[in-house]
Amino acid sequence: MFYGDRKDIGLWQATRRKFLKIVALTGAASATGILNPLEETAIGKEGGMSPEEMRIRAMQLFKKPKLFQCAQATLAVGQEKLGKRDWEVVRAMGAFAGGLGANGDACGALCGGLAAIGLRFGRGGEDEKEDRKMWGCCLELMKRFREEVVQRYGSIRCREITGIDWMNRKQVTSFYIPDEIFLECTRIVGDTARLVGEILERQA
Repeated sequence: MFYGDRKDIGLWQATRRKFLKIVALTGAASATGILNPLEETAIGKEGGMSPEEMRIRAMQLFKKPKLFQCAQATLAVGQEKLGKRDWEVVRAMGAFAGGLGANGDACGALCGGLAAIGLRFGRGGEDEKEDRKMWGCCLELMKRFREEVVQRYGSIRCREITGIDWMNRKQVTSFYIPDEIFLECTRIVGDTARLVGEILERQA
């Protein structure tokens, strides 16, 4: 996630390796496919993945060894749904994790989902026109995210969902030990990707 200095990064990496070793030893890796690299995913025509496949894939990417942040995982799966692959866009989404630059604000999974909708309907050049469907789709995603994905928290803010201060080394380290919070974020990433898929399919 985000850290104060290089020592923090090293500590997180060691914790992450330990987590993946536990997952592998318990057999969870082979059972869920979380160790599959993104490169193995076939990028085909738009609409190739079902919403449920998007849910599962987003969770896989969030838990993979090289670690996609929540915003990156959701956006990457959205790209796959749209038959696209742009690593620079995925890279840029890394800064949205931890609640907008590790500030604990808007959930990264939601940001990645909105970005996926923008990829489908937004304007990419001065000579292009923005599809007005984008705003209706964004409103639907925001509404359903609040009501279906994070209803129990009464908020879309990362800090209120996770209880994590992403600038606190101990809290960040504890997040990556297999526990309730990490698994809950994994669920949120998956459910958000599913919502994006459902919205995109209706607008196809």
